Amino acid sequence: SISNSITDPGEAVAVLNQALQLDRKMEEHFCLIAMRSKKVIGIFKVNVDTISNSLVNTAGFLHFIIAHNHPSGNVSPSPEDEKVTENIQKISEMMGIVFCDHIIIGSGYFSFLEQNML
Repeated sequence: SISNSITDPGEAVAVLNQALQLDRKMEEHFCLIAMRSKKVIGIFKVNVDTISNSLVNTAGFLHFIIAHNHPSGNVSPSPEDEKVTENIQKISEMMGIVFCDHIIIGSGYFSFLEQNML
């Protein structure tokens, strides 16, 4: 069964790999974990081109983590990853919801939170 709460990026990675096998995907997928406090209330696959629009309906959650995979295994964030993170952080602040982390999964993981990039 999938963990009911997330308290650190490693737990988020485990939840995503268990629910969506994100570490085994051959193409890039973008996901959002919706939470109430640290309790997971939903995991969603979203289209990276419309992720900003996906955050418009925030009813029911106040915290979220986004994640995507790099099929190459290289978890270093691209300039686009950094820009998406910056844009989502701005949008979430305007909407009054807490953007907890952006995690890249591949051979291991990269957490913007752990790297002090949020």
